[in-house]
Amino acid sequence: MHIFNVNADEANGKRITAADVVQDADMMTISKKVNNLRNGSQFQPVVLPVNEFLSLVPGSSPELAFSPGAPVAPGKPGVIYINEGTQDLYYWNGASFVLLSPANAPELVYAANMGAFPVGDPTKMYIANDTKYIYQWDGMAFVQLAPPDGAGQFEVGSGGTSSAQQKNTSSNAGAAGAFAAAEGSANGTNSGAINQGSNADGNNSTAVAQGQVDGTSTNSFAGASGSVFNNANESAALAAGQATNAQSFAASNGVAAGASSTAVAGGETTSDATNQFAANQGSIARGQNSAALAGGQTEAFATTGWSCNEGTIVRAPNSMAGAGGQTQMFANNSVALGNGANTSGVNAFAGGSGTAFGDGSVAIGTNTNATEVDSTSIGKGGSSNGVGSVNISTGNNNAFGDGSVSIGNNSITQASAPNSIAAGWSAGAGAPNSVALGGAQVLTLGFGAIAAGSQGTTQAAGTQSLAASGGVTQQTGDFATAVSNGVAGATNSFAASAGAVRSGSIGSCAFNGGFVDVNSQYAAAFGRGEIKKSYAFTNGYIARATRFGEVAQGGHILNKGFDNKNFKVILGRRAVGNTELFLNTYLTSERLVLVNKSFFGFKISISGRNIVTGELFFAPAIRGIVKNDGGVLSLVGAVTNDPYVGDAGFVANFAYTLTPDAGTQSLRLFCDYIGAGVSINWNATVEGLEQLW
Repeated sequence: MHIFNVNADEANGKRITAADVVQDADMMTISKKVNNLRNGSQFQPVVLPVNEFLSLVPGSSPELAFSPGAPVAPGKPGVIYINEGTQDLYYWNGASFVLLSPANAPELVYAANMGAFPVGDPTKMYIANDTKYIYQWDGMAFVQLAPPDGAGQFEVGSGGTSSAQQKNTSSNAGAAGAFAAAEGSANGTNSGAINQGSNADGNNSTAVAQGQVDGTSTNSFAGASGSVFNNANESAALAAGQATNAQSFAASNGVAAGASSTAVAGGETTSDATNQFAANQGSIARGQNSAALAGGQTEAFATTGWSCNEGTIVRAPNSMAGAGGQTQMFANNSVALGNGANTSGVNAFAGGSGTAFGDGSVAIGTNTNATEVDSTSIGKGGSSNGVGSVNISTGNNNAFGDGSVSIGNNSITQASAPNSIAAGWSAGAGAPNSVALGGAQVLTLGFGAIAAGSQGTTQAAGTQSLAASGGVTQQTGDFATAVSNGVAGATNSFAASAGAVRSGSIGSCAFNGGFVDVNSQYAAAFGRGEIKKSYAFTNGYIARATRFGEVAQGGHILNKGFDNKNFKVILGRRAVGNTELFLNTYLTSERLVLVNKSFFGFKISISGRNIVTGELFFAPAIRGIVKNDGGVLSLVGAVTNDPYVGDAGFVANFAYTLTPDAGTQSLRLFCDYIGAGVSINWNATVEGLEQLW
């Protein structure tokens, strides 16, 4: 940079000193009488040491000031103005700025900081960019040039009648300590404005890049078309943001109207609350200490609320909503996440499109509802309507009972069924402390009952009863068990495999289609056998029907091989003419089977009734022995019979036949009413004693 033009004596090259300088009020000129001046001769520049150069400027100890361009009037006497663009140096002569133009004045050397200075030269001035401190080399070290006030840094912007510094002819620094550049306007005390359209009217404020700080806002900053106004002290606004309340921050079209609030990316905080945060277009934070993001809203009562995503609304204190959820007024400490999620209860949680109405409730999934206190609904379309109830569903479950659990699809626990469980497809628990599984039903009086099985067939109606796999316990079947399509209708009864125990048959059992009729206490029916009013006596005498219709006395149970037991079986048939009588009357065609190496003695009683005429007949006793010896069946000795009794016509026409049948290993009984086309109801009892050898 050229700051001084110096002419030197060509002959001797004498160095110019301060004594050779002539000063006047308008300009400073250094001249030296030059002898033997030749046309076209070139003079060698002479560079003054820094201290000697500074002493040439009027004033005992000049200050330095920086300017991005040529300095703007008015200036200040005793100050050297440094044009950072051209590196020219100026001083103020009282009326105008004068360019210091000797050719070889001290060069300005800039570095990032003092540590980055190159090798020192006493004819150069060194400027550290990080501090703008100016140094000179004294031969051994860099020495900072201190201004007269000893502040350690040269004053920037002192001149004229005020302390404002204007750095363009169109800039305006209209207050004490103000700084304006690039057509900025700084009208607040100690304010700064840079760039066209920037206005810093508030004290101690800064405006850049068309930022606006109005006169009511102090200690504020506005940039990139941001605005700070309406007494928004200690606030900042960037990128078209608006800060209108104290200690607020707005950026990217955000509007921060709440004190100590932040609004960015189009978010808005309202003036009726403080410490809010709003981000993204459409986000509005109205609640104290609340946050709204991505289009969410927090309402005025939503103190410390949090809302995220478009359509999300938080209306309750300490609540949170996201992805379109809503927390309703008074739903304190609640959470709603998901489009359509809604919390109305205190300490509630809703997810998906669930609705949590009850205090402490949870609703998660599609269209789930938790309506009562501490209830939970999870899944799709289900509801928890009982206090403390739980619903977990794939669709339309309902838990109405307090403390109840409904799991599956279309399962339900009734309001009359607290502490119950319904799980499966269309399972229903209708009584307290009951369990219904897999589509089974516990009816209203089934207190503590369990029902497990297929839909529509398994029911438990008795207190503390169990029904499974199509079984049914009736209301009179307290403590009863019914499985595999059994029906248990008496207290402490058991029915399995299509067996049935009717009411009053306390302690009875029915298996494999067996039937125990009413009031047959402690009876057991097996294999489609039927018991009518059988009882247990002091010595444990019990009559039981087996699956083949046999009745065993003395506590024995017969199989179809009899196995050394006394027995009594029932045969029957309704037929026309000669017919065989079978076990268990009309239901089967089973016969009296003999096992190998066995025999039994029998007594057969036969009765009959003519359906047409009503005639009756009875053969009281037909006696004999039949044996099975290696598969060969035969009668032993003669078969005898007692006289027949009955109507004369029937007695005269009756005939029977006993046939040992090797093919079926059985004894077959045939009865006949000799005559044309007569329909008879036949029944017979066979009593015997079987023995093996």
